[in-house]
Amino acid sequence: GECKQVRHHLAYVPADVNLGPRLTGAQCLTLFGRVPGSVDTKFRDQLVGRFQLDTSKRARAYSKGNRQKVALVAALATRADLLLLDEPTSGLDPLIEAEFVRSVREVAAQGRTVFLSSHILSEVETLCARVGILRDGKLVEVADVSALRTMHGTELDVDLDGPSPDLTRVRGISRVDETPEGIRVQLSGEPGPLLRALAPAAVTGLRAREASLEEIFLGYHGSGGTG
Repeated sequence: GECKQVRHHLAYVPADVNLGPRLTGAQCLTLFGRVPGSVDTKFRDQLVGRFQLDTSKRARAYSKGNRQKVALVAALATRADLLLLDEPTSGLDPLIEAEFVRSVREVAAQGRTVFLSSHILSEVETLCARVGILRDGKLVEVADVSALRTMHGTELDVDLDGPSPDLTRVRGISRVDETPEGIRVQLSGEPGPLLRALAPAAVTGLRAREASLEEIFLGYHGSGGTG
């Protein structure tokens, strides 16, 4: 049989982008475009507009955010199969961050892969379908975001008009605390057993909240941990 070699393109955006200080933004993009050997120049021009990048300025006049824009535009314009993005939104203003989110979603919708490293956990939660958590240089968890939330439970606030039912033997409950309105329940797994236990009580309100990615992350690192 005939063996065919399949080539995959990779694009990388570092956390701290360094550019030749005398080069303009346009010259930097041209230079970066020569590295992979395949750049969609029309799409690159669109990205320049979308990221509001002034390519006529020299790199020494760029802020950190503008240097980051150059690297993002250069990487996205390659239409690479795999993008490695390390703290990619550092220095970007909120409007450009929103454009970045849109761009990454477009990449994912096209079937390409994005590896994103970020300490902005709300950004990870918004963008990523699958998350890996590092602790002391070791990968301690890899799972879908929805699966991580399920693993780490749901918090339910139950408003009661009267006494609280006995929940000590209800499956899936790890903790029950009193609140001014009733009780707060930490639940792992299916809510059915809890709802059946609450049925005889005078429940006037029920609010559920899944653990955020930040709370899950801190659970692995300890409440005082840092990323």
